[in-house]
Amino acid sequence: MILEDLHILDLCAGTGNISVEFLSREAGTVVAVDKNYNCYKHIKNVSRELGCESEIRVIKADILKFLDQSGERFNIIFADPPYVYEHHNSIAEKVFERELLLYGGILVIEHGRETSMESLPHFLFSRKYGNVHFSFFQNSAA
Repeated sequence: MILEDLHILDLCAGTGNISVEFLSREAGTVVAVDKNYNCYKHIKNVSRELGCESEIRVIKADILKFLDQSGERFNIIFADPPYVYEHHNSIAEKVFERELLLYGGILVIEHGRETSMESLPHFLFSRKYGNVHFSFFQNSAA
């Protein structure tokens, strides 16, 4: 997949490492969302230090509330909530209910082994790396 000139959403952005990694590959623009003020502040500082402030928008918000209110559409949505998070499935449901992925867009949700997302609509496949699991979804509706 070519990452140039894409609009990417990083949910539960934490330190912002995933957001910065996307930008380092000339991904285009990133919206990084995290409800923790220290994470928000850290990502703002890092983006300023790296000179990529114009390519990243950092938002302090609960991710489910953000998904409920956002009208933006993205090429890639990456979500890395805590493994004990009870709403992994809600992330996928809200993304597709609100039509937040562009046609052909990919949603990736990182989760622990006790979470299964295979029965959800738009599910493509999952990958396991040790105790880390990634579930992939795609918007195939035009």
